[in-house]
Amino acid sequence: MREISGGSEPPALTQWKLGTPGVGYGDLPSELRDLLKRSLIDEQRELCAYTGIRIGIESSHIEHLTPQSHCVSGQDVSYRNLVACYP
Repeated sequence: MREISGGSEPPALTQWKLGTPGVGYGDLPSELRDLLKRSLIDEQRELCAYTGIRIGIESSHIEHLTPQSHCVSGQDVSYRNLVACYP
């Protein structure tokens, strides 16, 4: 995996987390998940975090660096734990 310089968490994600404490990634509304994926893709210059293949909204998914099953509270929605990848 190549190094990715992490940017700032999208404000909408920050607001959602503050307004809905104790929830996880599975609770993210689809609109927010799409915004999050777009932010990750832009930050990664439209390249898969693992392969370097060019990706877009339709040709990618969000991957957790620390698997969700191993995340502590809130880590599954931590922006620094997420990357966009080719499926």
